[in-house]
Amino acid sequence: MDSNERIVTTYHAGDPAYLDSFAGMLPVSTLEVITTGDGWQAAPSSGEIKIRVNVTRGGYYTGEIIVRPAHNVVPRKQVRKRKFSDRINSDYAWE
Repeated sequence: MDSNERIVTTYHAGDPAYLDSFAGMLPVSTLEVITTGDGWQAAPSSGEIKIRVNVTRGGYYTGEIIVRPAHNVVPRKQVRKRKFSDRINSDYAWE
């Protein structure tokens, strides 16, 4: 394996995730992967994921169903919680 190669973890509909938003990391349920996408590709964004928001915070409401780009829907296993901030490992893909 080349040292520049990415090791990408693949996730699917039903896997728990967070919505990376201005209101913080919101817990969501992934309902459908509309188009496949990567976590590291933000411009242009890749993939569309249909999610259900699990909390009410910052303009988002519990039960609200929305479609967001793959880089905004972060699998929970890719997030490392710290005391004052969260760290996101963007080496993931939705399929």
